[in-house]
Amino acid sequence: MPSAERSSSSTARSALKILGLFTPRQSTLGVTEIAQQLDLPKSNVARLVSTLEQEGYLARAEHRRYRLGLRLHDLGQMVTGSHALYEPSLEALSEVRLATGESTHLAVLNGLEVVHLHRLRSLYFVKYSGPLHRSPIHATGTGKTLLAYAPTEMQEAVLSSRLSAHTKNTITDAKALRKELAAIRERGYGDDVGEFIEELGCLAVPVLERSGRAAGVISVVAWNERLAEPRRTSIVALLRRVTMKIADELKTATRA
Repeated sequence: MPSAERSSSSTARSALKILGLFTPRQSTLGVTEIAQQLDLPKSNVARLVSTLEQEGYLARAEHRRYRLGLRLHDLGQMVTGSHALYEPSLEALSEVRLATGESTHLAVLNGLEVVHLHRLRSLYFVKYSGPLHRSPIHATGTGKTLLAYAPTEMQEAVLSSRLSAHTKNTITDAKALRKELAAIRERGYGDDVGEFIEELGCLAVPVLERSGRAAGVISVVAWNERLAEPRRTSIVALLRRVTMKIADELKTATRA
């Protein structure tokens, strides 16, 4: 590769690494912090940050710090809206939220991460209505359902990794999680009772492709007591009905 191409590639990689440093817990950063975390010269970081700001990917915050810019929000909206599941699922999400009043989610896998493409908030007064964008794959009904219908190599990658505890109810033993995934496939839906956040539970049903893999999951997140029987059975039945409809729409679109 010519030196000019290597330099351009390195610059692009560094810019992406800068954007990747920002997290909900680290929402603003200064040039010095970025340089230290990436082990890059401060002058190089300053130039990259300036360019990213000019292009709208970063914005100035207080005290000479930076936050992510709205250009990334625009791109994120485009990515979400262009996903094959997004449009076919909107009506179903509204139907489920209207029928249950609970927080309703559309989620897919991105590698070993659960990404929430869309969420409708609970109609009830709650302080928290589930994950905003990403959630752990082993500690939520949504994640476990996606994993249960994922390729074997993906399941093994998770089962062989460290399963961190988020609450006392989180499954942290690989053998127990393997058994849970088998149970999800057998009954056709996943759940959790306080595995990610103790007060919250989840019921999740996959949107299945022809191959038997999950294209995504529609889930309901609510206070644990609101997902107990007999309400639990009726919510699962509703989720089954809407996910089957979405799956049929996807199959029709594929044939067209």
